[in-house]
Amino acid sequence: MGVFRQTPYIPAGMRPRAQPPRLEYMQTVEAHPQIARSPRPSRVGAAMLGLARLTNGLTRHLSGRRFFPLFGTVYHRGRRSGQLYAAPVAVRATPDGFVISLPYEGAQWYRNVLAAGECVVRWKGVDYPVADPQLVDWSTAGAAFHPIQRALLRMTHVEKYLLLRHAPR
Repeated sequence: MGVFRQTPYIPAGMRPRAQPPRLEYMQTVEAHPQIARSPRPSRVGAAMLGLARLTNGLTRHLSGRRFFPLFGTVYHRGRRSGQLYAAPVAVRATPDGFVISLPYEGAQWYRNVLAAGECVVRWKGVDYPVADPQLVDWSTAGAAFHPIQRALLRMTHVEKYLLLRHAPR
C-alpha cells in the first residue's frame, strides 16, 4: 500500500545503523494516541485508497523526481523493525518544510513518521531531512496549496494534513 521494501536509493540520514533502534511500542502509543487506532476510511478515503493502489506502481517511480513536483517520497523507519521504507505521497513545499495531505490516517508510513518524529522527504530530486510531524487541519495547511488543488481537496473532503518542518542541520 504505497510502501516497498527494497529501494535502490538510501538517503544519507537514513542509512542503516549497526543495530536498528528498538522503540518501546507502548511508550510510542502513549505519546501519540492516534497511532494506536487505525480508523476505517470514509467513502471518499476508501475511493482514494483504491486509486492510490491502482496508480502506486507508476507514482513510486515518478515521485521525488525533479520533473514531477506533485509527488515526493517519504523515507522512514518501521516502528518495530527499524527497517527502511519509502512511500510516495502528494506533497507541497512551504517556507519552513512540507505539507502532506492525508486522505486516510491509517497509513503505516504516517504512523511510523509520528512514532520516529523524523523522516527524509525526497522532493524535486533533493533530500530534505524533516522533523516535528504535526497533524493539522485545513485552516493551517490550506495556504500551502494552489487554488486548483484547494478546490480538489475540498471536493474530496480531505480534512487532515501532516506538517513537517525542516530539521536543524
